Amino acid sequence: MDNVEYKWNEQFIAAGKATLFNDDVTCEKIMKAKSPAVCKALSSQVQNFIPKRWQQECGNIAFRGALAKFEQNQDHADVLLATGQKKLAEATKDKLWLLAYDYQTHVCLILRVRPGPIPREKLLNRSGIP
Repeated sequence: MDNVEYKWNEQFIAAGKATLFNDDVTCEKIMKAKSPAVCKALSSQVQNFIPKRWQQECGNIAFRGALAKFEQNQDHADVLLATGQKKLAEATKDKLWLLAYDYQTHVCLILRVRPGPIPREKLLNRSGIP
């Protein structure tokens, strides 16, 4: 994305956070990270962090990363599309986000599920998922 290759969604989100707050040093560390867990840990070290601004932008960054994953990886998109009308569930240890796709409305729903400053029920509706 934007002529940068990301290894994992966590790297995309963490680098997006560092970039949002103009922290080039942490962003460089994130881009050199050896695992998604390291990316996530580094994201908590971002300098000049403003929680309210991150709350406003983090859903958009996460959505762009998820969308790019399927736009850039046809094999991944084919596997997802082959599920047809089946209901999908994400198996992850991350308790912060849940991603769901509504096949009737063709809307991707990104839900922040961890209690916190963003209300639990707030959905970020996006279209454009194949």
